[in-house]
Amino acid sequence: MAPRRPKAPRQRRRPAGRRPTTSDNATRARRTAPPRVPAPPPNPVLERARAAAEAAVAEITDPRQHAFLVAFATCANITRAAAAAGIHRDTHYAWHQAEGPAGDAYRAAFARARLIARDVLRDQAYHLAVEGTMRPIVSGGGVVTWVREYETSVLLRLLEAHDPKHFRPRQTIEHDGKVQLAPPLDLSRLTDAELDELERLQAKARRR
Repeated sequence: MAPRRPKAPRQRRRPAGRRPTTSDNATRARRTAPPRVPAPPPNPVLERARAAAEAAVAEITDPRQHAFLVAFATCANITRAAAAAGIHRDTHYAWHQAEGPAGDAYRAAFARARLIARDVLRDQAYHLAVEGTMRPIVSGGGVVTWVREYETSVLLRLLEAHDPKHFRPRQTIEHDGKVQLAPPLDLSRLTDAELDELERLQAKARRR
């Protein structure tokens, strides 16, 4: 007598017409969704610039002007600052050209914001070149480690600015060997008084 074959386990089938539940959708989403990467840490350069800008334009009471000046101090770009404040870039130029005390106050505040923006660009260059930025390494659906990346090109520019003797790019000058002399002077056109003045100036130039 032949042995009985084991019965295969029955698979549970979803009844016809059964709609997927919320738990089914959540399970499917967890399986298909890409791994979530946590938000990058805040940029310390921009955080310091934003605090400095808030203090520098504190006397500006117009909320749109205030928002624009703070945004410009952190991005150093008229178009981006206008978009962040919800205005057109031409509005800034209208404020800047306005007459009266309001125009004077805005121009003074914008000058302070421009100085902060300049310092932001310098600090950001140092941050990218020396401190570096952190980039997450994702594996298996999560962040396994962080790596620090540096901008070597920015570092070279900083070295050229602060130590040009050792890091200034070399410059080559090519010469074809030809020397062009100035045309000879025609002293016959000068008067006696002009010749005496020329001789006096030459004698003065020779003195040490």
